[in-house]
Amino acid sequence: MEPEKDAELCAKHPMLYAQRSRGMRDTCMCWGFEIGDGWVRIIERLSDRLERINQKLPKDEARIEAVQVKEKFGGLRFYTSRCHDEADRFIAEAERQSLKTCEVCGRPGRQNSNGWITTLCTKCRRARDKKRI
Repeated sequence: MEPEKDAELCAKHPMLYAQRSRGMRDTCMCWGFEIGDGWVRIIERLSDRLERINQKLPKDEARIEAVQVKEKFGGLRFYTSRCHDEADRFIAEAERQSLKTCEVCGRPGRQNSNGWITTLCTKCRRARDKKRI
C-alpha cells in the first residue's frame, strides 16, 4: 500500500490503528499494511466500520486495535487485539470480498490455483506473468 494511504488511514482511524507506530516487539502493525492498492477500498470501508464500533464502546472497555493487516493465500487477513461479534462479521465480509477483488487494481478478480496463490484480474495476471518470462 502507498505510504500516503497508510498515513491517511491511520490518521482517520486513530483508535483502530493505535498500534501502527509501535515497534516490532509489540505488534506486526509496525510493518504497515502488507496489501496491494487494489484492496484499499475494502480496508477503508472496514476501517470506517470498526472505528465506529470503537467510538460506541464504553470508555472502560478495551478498544479494537488492528495488530496485523496482510495478504495470505490470495486473501485479506485482518487480525485484531480482541474479539467483538459485530467487528468479526465485518472482518469476515471484507476478507470474503478480497477473494474476488484484484489486489493490484481493485477490479473483479479471481484466485489462481497453481503456484503462489494471488487474487488478480485477467489484465494484472497477464502483466505479472509477462514480467516473469
